[in-house]
Amino acid sequence: MKRFANTTGIVTLFATILFTPLLSRAESVPHEPNKTMTHSVSQLSQTQKMAAYNTWANLQLCNWLSEADSVQWSMHIESSFTTLNTTVCHLWNAEHGWLSTLNKEAWSMAVERDSGLSQREVLNGFMETSRAFQVYVDQLTEESFHDTRNLGKDQKAVSLADIIQHVLNHATYHRGQLITMGRQAGLSSPPRTDYIFFMMQ
Repeated sequence: MKRFANTTGIVTLFATILFTPLLSRAESVPHEPNKTMTHSVSQLSQTQKMAAYNTWANLQLCNWLSEADSVQWSMHIESSFTTLNTTVCHLWNAEHGWLSTLNKEAWSMAVERDSGLSQREVLNGFMETSRAFQVYVDQLTEESFHDTRNLGKDQKAVSLADIIQHVLNHATYHRGQLITMGRQAGLSSPPRTDYIFFMMQ
């Protein structure tokens, strides 16, 4: 091992390490999205747990949103989707559409934008789809978990594991939006839907 001629070299080396921006160090790590993960059984088990968490968190949210009156449910709020109603419908359509894809069916919508469904029908329909999504994930095997579906105009092969992860992340994002929107609409005492509370129940 090469030795430094003097302490100045050592100080310079440590200063370089300590003050190199973390981002630049992270950028040096190659990104391998298609690399096969080890311990696939535990990965499947954790994904099934996360699907159960998704159903639980959606239920906490829907129970809270059921307290909204008709004005709050349809109140215009600046967000990705402009009402509580349309945001829940978007979540419902996303889980329904991706479940169709996982089942090798054409993407389909659960509800149209101007469906005229009542608040109760929307919340119940969304929860029915969330439970169906969890059932699908629960029946996967280690082998089928790594099957692929061809997506997009380029028909890119994407694993079921990654599709499911996308759906769960998507739901978390919009649950956060709905909590904020509900507060702005005047709802109080929003549910705590963090994963740790699911594990502590």
